[in-house]
Amino acid sequence: MNPIALHDSGDAVQDVQHRLFALGYDLGPKGIDGQFGPITRDAVHAFRLDECLGGDDVIDDAAWEVLVDATYVSGDRTLYLRLPNFHGRDVREMQRALTVLGFAAGPIDGVFGALTETAVREFQRNIGVPPDGIAGPWTFDAITRLRHSWEGKEATPHSGAVASFARAARVVEHERVCFYGIDATTRDIAMRVANLASATTLSSLVTSADVCTAIPDDETLLVEITTAGDSPRRVPFITFVEGAALAPRILTAVRTTDTKPPRIAIGIPDGVDEESTRRVRQHLAVALLDALCGALD
Repeated sequence: MNPIALHDSGDAVQDVQHRLFALGYDLGPKGIDGQFGPITRDAVHAFRLDECLGGDDVIDDAAWEVLVDATYVSGDRTLYLRLPNFHGRDVREMQRALTVLGFAAGPIDGVFGALTETAVREFQRNIGVPPDGIAGPWTFDAITRLRHSWEGKEATPHSGAVASFARAARVVEHERVCFYGIDATTRDIAMRVANLASATTLSSLVTSADVCTAIPDDETLLVEITTAGDSPRRVPFITFVEGAALAPRILTAVRTTDTKPPRIAIGIPDGVDEESTRRVRQHLAVALLDALCGALD
């Protein structure tokens, strides 16, 4: 492209001004007028310094590429893994949202790389849409609907913090949840979760299908425990992960499920079966109840 500089005018200048204005640069009383005057020159100069592009006063190829990247917002374009990688403000916003929601997207650097694609796939599986790793309208719509869960929160690695006893008791006394499985192993883990909840407080509303005395009503959250992690399903599906990242994943799934009664599924790690020790299954039950309490508190 030909550099855009002082005394230029027209649509190209107006496009530059629109983008600078969106980024918060001062364009003076005339604002976006398509005229590259001294005030626009100063805004370009400030932008270039902020982006470490040198102290020139023109929009050249390098400055234009950075300016365009900086003004993409979530949903402006479909993102997927490719070479060269997509990069820009929209990628950075998505990475931050996914990280807060419990999906490690790698460094929040605005570059759509392999780690970001993996996080997108896990998020898509978590909300019950085809996990193709392509961030299109469905994915951005879900992220937008969950804005209150991630906006304004710092995107830091999740610690292994666990729910306090008081918080766990408060949740299981007020949230109707029924865990269930379809084979001996998953049914055993579901029963263990219910038993742990009952041990927390006698007023627990968390149960398992094997001991349910009535058909769950439309307000009861149904949680299927499954070993079929990659099976296609029409409900939000959570891949079990160790640590505090599991709680925001459960919350994301609960907030995006649209069935009556609400239903989500959690896939436990491969290799957990009837031959697994009771200690392994008990560990999973503790982790699941803890994450549920962290999500619903």
